Amino acid sequence: MKTNGEINKKVKIIYLIEIFLMSFTFLSTAINIIYDIINCCDDVFFSSVYLLMVPYLNFFKTSSFFELIPFIIFWSISIILAILASREYMNCNIRKIIFIPLTLIWYPISTVPTMIAYNLENMNDDTLIGNILFSMLMTIFLGIVFIIKFISVFRYNKRNGNKEILYYENFQLHATDYEQIKRTSLLSPLSAGACFLLCLLIKYLNVKVLRFYYLFYIIFAIYIIIVFVGIIYECKRYENKTGEKPPTDNFLKNLNIMQIITFILFAVSFLLFAFI
Repeated sequence: MKTNGEINKKVKIIYLIEIFLMSFTFLSTAINIIYDIINCCDDVFFSSVYLLMVPYLNFFKTSSFFELIPFIIFWSISIILAILASREYMNCNIRKIIFIPLTLIWYPISTVPTMIAYNLENMNDDTLIGNILFSMLMTIFLGIVFIIKFISVFRYNKRNGNKEILYYENFQLHATDYEQIKRTSLLSPLSAGACFLLCLLIKYLNVKVLRFYYLFYIIFAIYIIIVFVGIIYECKRYENKTGEKPPTDNFLKNLNIMQIITFILFAVSFLLFAFI
């Protein structure tokens, strides 16, 4: 598997198949929506990306043009991720993959979980079962291609003596510098934002079971608290061990303030889901 010149032809074919299949699902979904509009129905093709269909399905039920907003958002995210991931696949000299794993997360969320959440009361439809099977096979294939690309990039980085693909220092037990501590602290707002968006998606799909929100918020709250305590400990530990002063006088204080504000906003967002 070449990683510093021309991509191995067999591997390149696998990448091209992945790009073709993703393009096929988008085209199938677009044709599906056009077909439904023409025939005034809510049929779902087996190869459609279900999340991209949901705004139309809601519009079919409610005739609300506000569904254009999630329609544009979902399609924009999907297409942008697919294009950027495709570029990463075809770049044989890439040092760090970002959009490929994001696509691997976004596609499964957009298919089977969305289908199940949106159709909790009607999962006996044969078209849904076919869609679930197709989506699961697509997800498995995406995972295999991701592993192939990951190994390719890992070998390239190892050959060129860099560790950017994994931010290797983040996998060590303790911090190696203040930059790593700062980067780790950003996990708090990122996690809080991810939890909020995930719950917002659940609410949009009209899943009214409150325990979903409780579960996600409890898990993310525990994680944010662990990060908060860990940042304080690692900052003190690193300073005591190396004698190196923080880059600014208020370095730890600013990180703590950011995390406290994050947690407050996180709690407020939970109240919005719980009582609105």
